[in-house]
Amino acid sequence: REHTQTVKQIKHEALTLVQSVEWKHHIAGAIGGSAAVVVGHPGDTLKARLALSLRCSQTGTYLPSAYRGLWDCLKTTYTREGVRGLYRGVSFPLVGDAIAGTISYGVYGNIKQKILDTHTQTH
Repeated sequence: REHTQTVKQIKHEALTLVQSVEWKHHIAGAIGGSAAVVVGHPGDTLKARLALSLRCSQTGTYLPSAYRGLWDCLKTTYTREGVRGLYRGVSFPLVGDAIAGTISYGVYGNIKQKILDTHTQTH
């Protein structure tokens, strides 16, 4: 009987906690994290392509770059692959940053709200 009461109390406390969470902070974090990836991923793709275009030969010397610079890399990638080439490999960072944003903004926003609520109630 004691165990049943404890389980009911835990369920009630968990439900109360979930109902008190402001989900708008979590949603804003997911949107913010996703937006950062959408804006920044093409630059990361170009940076990686420029870095990897120097191939090390068997003798240990570096071969000339496949691109003349950033703009040439952008033009070549866009011409050969279109916009999809700039967003190649975007799925993992998109999901990862959305989750990270959800957690960080959600926790920060809800803790801030609890502190403000507590401060308002005491004054």
